Parts: sequence; structure tokens; C-alpha cells
Amino acid sequence: MLLRLDKDEFLPPVDFGLICICCTMREYRLAHLINQNLHFDLARDGDLNAEDDMSTLPVYSRFRWEDVLAHRSTFLYGNRPLNRQEVTRPGDLFSSEETALLIPDLPKADYLLQLIGDFDASDIEHIRGSLHSIPGITLAFITDPSKIKNIEPILI
Repeated sequence: MLLRLDKDEFLPPVDFGLICICCTMREYRLAHLINQNLHFDLARDGDLNAEDDMSTLPVYSRFRWEDVLAHRSTFLYGNRPLNRQEVTRPGDLFSSEETALLIPDLPKADYLLQLIGDFDASDIEHIRGSLHSIPGITLAFITDPSKIKNIEPILI
């Protein structure tokens, strides 16, 4: 008898909100504007894949804020890598940048705002609406994390 393992058996349940942000500003500027407008306290929390021995992996920015009193955690991830690699393919005259997205299923999202804890649907919608009021943010939309195939990089 052949047993089959499913990767979903080993992953924790997806029980957080996810807001995708489209904008062209740098991650530290976006974190600062989110802190100002939403009264968060996002601070840099060490970048993903930033270990010295993994210099070939793309590095993604990560900011974190924990509201201990409300039992909430908020993470801001860059979906595009900080270090871009130039690739020259055979037959090409010029090199081009190759970007490996953190979540490949969300190619239009530049940043991901992960909301963990005691957030209900109206809280998430209010945060999304407040993000729209920040100058420089082109689009902010709520997505269902359970429908994303490769969500593992942001699971805690």
C-alpha cells in the first residue's frame, strides 16, 4: 500500500488577513507613511534570506509591529527582492533584471501587509481604506491567503 503525503498536512492553518499594496516607493518610506496614517509602529525586523551564507538567494524586506494589548501582529513584506540579479540570456544583446517574487501568485503586488490576530473583516477593510489615502499608493486590495498556492514564505 502506497501512502501519499500532502504538504498541507505540515503547514499551519492560514488564519490571517492579507492586503496587497501596489506602489513605487521604497519600503522604509512606505513603512513610515503607514506608521503615520494608521498609527502603527512598524520597525525593520531583519530581512528574509539575509543570512551571509545564502548570498545567492533573493533578499526581501520585512517590517514588524506587535500590539501586545490588542493581541495583534502586523508584518509588511516586500514582494520584490532588494537585490536584483542581472541575467544575460543567449541571443540577447543586453542583460535584463530578473526578479524572483516572494509570493509568485501575486505578481502585481509590490508589498504585502499581513494582519495576524484579533482582526475582523471590518478592521481589515478599514485598514485597506486608510491605505488608499496615503499618497503614492496606487492600489491596495484584500486577498484571501488560503487561495494562494505558495504562501509558505510568510507563514510564521
